[in-house]
Amino acid sequence: RPTRTAPISLILLLSNQALRGGHLECVQVCSAAGAERFAIHVPSKRVWTATEFAGHKGHDAVVAWLNRSHDWMELHHLETLTVMRTLALLRGGASLEVKSEKGDTPVSIAQQLRKRGEAPPKSPAELVLRAAEPWSPHTDTLWPTPARVRALELLCIGKQLSRKSRFRGEAAGFLDVWHAIVVPMAICRDRSA
Repeated sequence: RPTRTAPISLILLLSNQALRGGHLECVQVCSAAGAERFAIHVPSKRVWTATEFAGHKGHDAVVAWLNRSHDWMELHHLETLTVMRTLALLRGGASLEVKSEKGDTPVSIAQQLRKRGEAPPKSPAELVLRAAEPWSPHTDTLWPTPARVRALELLCIGKQLSRKSRFRGEAAGFLDVWHAIVVPMAICRDRSA
């Protein structure tokens, strides 16, 4: 589950109001913030699923989105995440390839946003697409901390090896190969080795 930045009672209240009014963007923001997917009908105290409640109110677009996104993790919510939150999730090790029942992954959602022209530079979608690339000095800040530590260790090892006498006169070429091929192949997003 996502890390909540607001008290659950506030998220639930906002979620209920968004569902009641059929405000799709508000429902999406509440979902990204970790809102539970239920609503309380105040007069009767009946607990509804969010989908039931939105359907009862006739909010078809909200129902369709709730059905599509019912098992999404926080990183799936690229349209509502901030850049800072996306960076925190990527650095914290959030999976880029976790699939929902409908087959959505954060990467596939980012690709859809790019096709629609909705993944400008430095947007959450663009960050996810860059994070899906192999490790490089340009993508390092988008990788989980253990992988970044491992990359630094390997870069230091490469530098030490390049100083060996067997690489005399070829140290720069050795380092180019080490940085471009060896380190990226030795780094994985989901584990440090």
